[in-house]
Amino acid sequence: MIFPKKILIISLIVIIVAVLAYIFFIANKSDPSKKESSEETSEEVRKVEEASIPVKAVKAKREDLIIKLNSPGEAVTNMRITMTAEVSGVIKRLDVEESKHVKKGDLLCALYI
Repeated sequence: MIFPKKILIISLIVIIVAVLAYIFFIANKSDPSKKESSEETSEEVRKVEEASIPVKAVKAKREDLIIKLNSPGEAVTNMRITMTAEVSGVIKRLDVEESKHVKKGDLLCALYI
């Protein structure tokens, strides 16, 4: 069977377009070395941009953590006590400083009766 010249030319053009489309779209996507190189260059650019941040480093060490809180409010403890006086009077001497620890039975103040 002999094909007319027009059909052969159109078929040849379609085959060439299909081969070119395969080369540009499918072959470029399946080539992993090109993907890796483009990803590596973008990572290198990010590293260079991030490297310009100034950093101060110190050696880590174990110490007690001291926090001073200066704000209006109420201090709350785990224990609650009720302080009552057996007698009424005026305070003569205060034997305990503010925020100091006391034990049960310690003398807190002396009174004028």
